[in-house]
Amino acid sequence: MIPIAEFKIHHRNDFRGPHKLLFFGSVNGDFQGRGGPFDDGENEKQGKFSPKVHAVCLDSGKILDYKTTGRTTSFSLRLVAGADGYILERKDSKDGEFTEVARTESGLELTFKDKAPSHFKSYLYRVRSYRSVKEELFISDGSEEITVKTK
Repeated sequence: MIPIAEFKIHHRNDFRGPHKLLFFGSVNGDFQGRGGPFDDGENEKQGKFSPKVHAVCLDSGKILDYKTTGRTTSFSLRLVAGADGYILERKDSKDGEFTEVARTESGLELTFKDKAPSHFKSYLYRVRSYRSVKEELFISDGSEEITVKTK
């Protein structure tokens, strides 16, 4: 399971002077600190909280295998624990920008097909995994790039 947490920074000014405390929370929104649970509000006793920050640890995935027939390439991916899906990206040159060419809606769907724009040309591909937490999308870094030459 992917570790998922929310954090808040508590800004205080007391006998120690101005300082910040980190409070850990779960996805259900309960935050615990040294003094027990705290709310989102601002008051003299508790100080001011920063907005919630989510943290998700998610592997980028890996392209395990591919097969090219003409301009169409089929890809097989490695399963990433906790991923809600995968994004396949392509770029036309080493200096180019990656663009999304396909997306799965399931972390268990491990194959992609892409029809490249041209025959007899090399393209770079990578995969990224993603996870959705409380309507916020977390996307991993890109996997190792592979070069595919169309036929």
